[in-house]
Parts: sequence; C-alpha cells; structure tokens
Amino acid sequence: MGTKTLIDSALKLGPAERFELIDELLHSLDRPDPELDRIWIEEAERRLVAYRACQITARVFRPATWSAKVVMGIEFTPAGQG
Repeated sequence: MGTKTLIDSALKLGPAERFELIDELLHSLDRPDPELDRIWIEEAERRLVAYRACQITARVFRPATWSAKVVMGIEFTPAGQG
C-alpha cells in the first residue's frame, strides 16, 4: 500500500480515529536512541568542563514564547524578575 493510498484511507476516518492514528504515528517516531543519548551526555559534560574552566560563559535562556511576546508587544516579565 502506497503513501497516497494510506493518506486517502486515513482521511476517510472519523476525527477520533484520525487522532488515534496520528498519536500512534508520532509515538512511533519518539523512540529512545541510546547512541544519541550518549552523544548528548558527552556534549553536556564537555560544555560543563569548559564552563568550569571559564572557557565558555552561560547564556540566559529565553523561550520562544518570550521572544514572540516581545515582538508582538505583549508585556512579559521573565521568571524570577517580578
């Protein structure tokens, strides 16, 4: 069965069935990957060592919602600042 046939069949499902299908498909993509986890652990450890050695500095994390609110002119107080 080709992709087009699958899509056509999925579009004939009711909303609840389509949601269930989407949920299953998304969960199938979100599987643990030990190799990727290992790579990120090594990177985090490398950055921590560099930070402690004053080779790099920390940066303030501003979530996308903060940036969007600033662009839209919505008043926003970052956590811990009011």
